[in-house]
Amino acid sequence: MNNTLLQTTLKDLNIPFFIQQADHATLARMIASSQTDDTNQHTPEKLPRYGFIYEKQGIRVFKQLMAKQKNVNKNDMLEHFQKAFICWRALVSLPEEPHKPLNGHISTTGIRFVEKEFQDELLPAHLTLAFRLGVSGLLAELTAEARLDLKKFQFSPQENLQANWRSIVVEYIFSAFVLLVRKDKGWEDIHQALTSINRLRQFQDNYEEHYLESIEESEEQTLAALELIGLYHLAQLITLVGEYLQTGEPGNDKVNLRLDRHHEQATATFEETKQPLLAHLADLLWAGCRELVQNAIWTHVSRLGENAQKYVQLLTASAREQPVLELWPSQQEAFRRHLLDSYQRAILVEMPTSAGKTLLAKFAVIQTKALNPNSVIAYVVPTRALVNQVTLDFRMDFRQIMQVEQTIPVFELDPTEERLLKNNVDILVTTPEKLDLLIRSEHPVTKKISLVVADEAHNIGEGDRGARLELLLGTIKRDRPRARFLLLSPFLPNGQELVQWLGDDQALPPISIDWKPSRKLVGSVQSTKSQGQWTLEFETLPTAHVMDIRPFMKINVGQISARITSIEALTEATVQALSKRGTLLILCHGPGTSVTRAKQITTNWRQNLVSIAILHNVYAME
Repeated sequence: MNNTLLQTTLKDLNIPFFIQQADHATLARMIASSQTDDTNQHTPEKLPRYGFIYEKQGIRVFKQLMAKQKNVNKNDMLEHFQKAFICWRALVSLPEEPHKPLNGHISTTGIRFVEKEFQDELLPAHLTLAFRLGVSGLLAELTAEARLDLKKFQFSPQENLQANWRSIVVEYIFSAFVLLVRKDKGWEDIHQALTSINRLRQFQDNYEEHYLESIEESEEQTLAALELIGLYHLAQLITLVGEYLQTGEPGNDKVNLRLDRHHEQATATFEETKQPLLAHLADLLWAGCRELVQNAIWTHVSRLGENAQKYVQLLTASAREQPVLELWPSQQEAFRRHLLDSYQRAILVEMPTSAGKTLLAKFAVIQTKALNPNSVIAYVVPTRALVNQVTLDFRMDFRQIMQVEQTIPVFELDPTEERLLKNNVDILVTTPEKLDLLIRSEHPVTKKISLVVADEAHNIGEGDRGARLELLLGTIKRDRPRARFLLLSPFLPNGQELVQWLGDDQALPPISIDWKPSRKLVGSVQSTKSQGQWTLEFETLPTAHVMDIRPFMKINVGQISARITSIEALTEATVQALSKRGTLLILCHGPGTSVTRAKQITTNWRQNLVSIAILHNVYAME
């Protein structure tokens, strides 16, 4: 069946709508405490079949892209793998019996459906689900979500090496790949993946021969030997990628060439032995490994110079609690769109919150200092709280290579600050008001500004504070003609006009990227009564900017003993219900409300040893 006919057939069967509904139900189950109609998955037995169809379509387009065929759209590949990912993810979280929790576990029901659909595959059902979840997440640019889901899986490759050697080899290879995708606990998963492949090599001499000799027919023995050769080529994919993630050597181009060669040799042997399912798994593994190389931080910094290389070594250090081993798709795209072009005087990066703008700014800082070693970078944020946060973050990253200082947002310079700023300052973290004061007083630290990073630059359109920021940027443009500007914002109306004003004929078109690493549910919480039981009900609401889930879904997030009528009690009950899902951030209006709410919750939860941080509107702090 050709692709156009297949897509038409899938639409006629309403399969894209089915997958969309499955996605919404899965998102709802992430916060649900009990089942409702909106968390239920209808005809779940179809999920593995549809996931397989879409991953086949996705790998077809991936191969076309690798072959550089004309009229091939990467977005088609992303869409196919996104649909496949939804299917595999839904299977992980399928509801069990009514009394069992809806999240935080791997659904045994989903595992049974996978086992039934892929009964002819070599992989155990839980591993085939984890593997497909990892591959589709990578190739759908949903890596963050895939890694989060993969944390639910535990991998303990067979220790009974007297068992079928073929099955052991397959299990070690594909579980090692899942570990490379997950990257949990810093370097632990990557080291475990490489250790698994090394163990296979150690055991090969002892167990391969016994396995082959157990096959009586000579022709079948030959086919089994060929099959093992193909699998050993797949093991090489894991080794190549794992070692590249560690050091960036021998370079992404060489690694990709070797990946392609081993993949070709593996699929050739599987085709000769008439193993189409193994050939398909080999295709998925190869595509996933190539994407791991593409995402690796080393791939994008190899030509950035010695200072950037040193910085990446700090970011990837094993001693770091959360090493940065890869770049998000948004960050990769920003590099491709000339973020680090030193010719441009004004650059605007528009990306959603948590999409990686700060790391991009750090690379811009590194590059600027490499080009202007004696200069100062001014990092401008709107509030005192952000001054403290950014300073701590930058000192942690740059403590071995740069001096980071801060000034607090008051309209005078105290003696301590004066003394610190007389030292060698590489990065000055401050607010627009304080930097304006330093410039107007002609403080020496401002004479050498080579780059101004304006974080939360959308504040330029907000009242007096925005006017002060705009005036500051205009002053620096006039009085510091060599200074460059990097503006960071989730959104910035008239962004093109702003960078054109700051950069004149040296302004890069705004780098606007809509990718985000997480999904968002917007709704309201109220207490409702059903069948004599009071519950907290989260109802999704329609919004202009959040399209991740359909509106008016009703999700039970927790049980309560009685109706709740006050906002204080409702907040506390919601926090208690959702605290098991992960970290909670409670935004309050003003410092007084923040302190009051914090006291209420911590007083009532004191015996539960729950740590709570409550933030209010940051502008109320000033």
